[in-house]
Amino acid sequence: MSGSVSRHFVAEKVKALCVVSDVRYASEKLQEEYDLLPLVAIGGWDNETNHVSLHLPVRPTRNERELRKEFGRGDGDARPCELSTLTEVEHKGDVNALQFVATRGENLLVSASSAGGVFAFRMTSSVGDDDAAMTDRDSVKPLTAFEVPLWEQVFAGTAATCLEVSENRTSIVAASAGGTLAWLKLDDSVSIEKIENKDTSRLPINAVKFLGRDSVVATVGPTPGSQLRVWDLLANNQFPVTTCADASSRSILSTLETHPTRPEVLITGGDDGSVRFWDRRKFDVPFRTEGYHQRAVRALKLHSASPRYLFTGGDDAVVNCWDFHDGRNPRDPVECFCFQWLL
Repeated sequence: MSGSVSRHFVAEKVKALCVVSDVRYASEKLQEEYDLLPLVAIGGWDNETNHVSLHLPVRPTRNERELRKEFGRGDGDARPCELSTLTEVEHKGDVNALQFVATRGENLLVSASSAGGVFAFRMTSSVGDDDAAMTDRDSVKPLTAFEVPLWEQVFAGTAATCLEVSENRTSIVAASAGGTLAWLKLDDSVSIEKIENKDTSRLPINAVKFLGRDSVVATVGPTPGSQLRVWDLLANNQFPVTTCADASSRSILSTLETHPTRPEVLITGGDDGSVRFWDRRKFDVPFRTEGYHQRAVRALKLHSASPRYLFTGGDDAVVNCWDFHDGRNPRDPVECFCFQWLL
């Protein structure tokens, strides 16, 4: 298995990124002429002015590749794709998390802000028939902010650290640096339910994931003895229903991933570079731990169609690809060809 990296300068530091599906911002003519990839949305962080921006990746066409070969220019002389910036909108505070959701006939980007809330942006598809559909930014605004005051102040000035959209696209759960969880309804912006942090430490939540139902989520953070927690808003609106930690390690859990076909499996990344696998049916200890990063793991992503592949990214500027064969014993060594992209 091999891979290539296309590096692009986007003018500001980036902490959050998501792929935008089902939104077209190129004319039929451009789509026929170019090999277009899905839009990418990114959120700025630690800049004088932060933005949420949309970018269109474009791969070389077959004719372009053939011309390169004809004139003696190999594929190594060109980047795998070019990145066209379509638009950007100012964002209040750092963009700590960013997700796309298509619901009720609208395409939305939602962000978790260091200013203490959740911000929403409406996306508009372009269906023009000429190049102006992609280049004339005044005629069509592909991204506009719209105010949802209760969302924007949901944590009253305490930074929103992360968020997640439910699988059925009806709810958003957001978490704060103070350890609070908030459920927001996409079809009722005034409906907000919270689980306030009852711990005196008020430690932050680093990542949150829905677990099948809109009322049930898992979170990770630095809380001693319970870095991994499961919450059920309907069963207990004050405390987690399950907590666990790895007694053999003092690392802080920094990120979280769920399995698309095995709901009992949770995967966490730690600030020590480790990746841990947990079984919700026996939550006392992780059933396996792997360590292929030299610094904190910040991102985990299972391939949605082939979940045997796990991608991890860390502060060591490395992206690893892991291969877990179906049917392997959980205790067997992972076949981690871990081929690496150095960023």
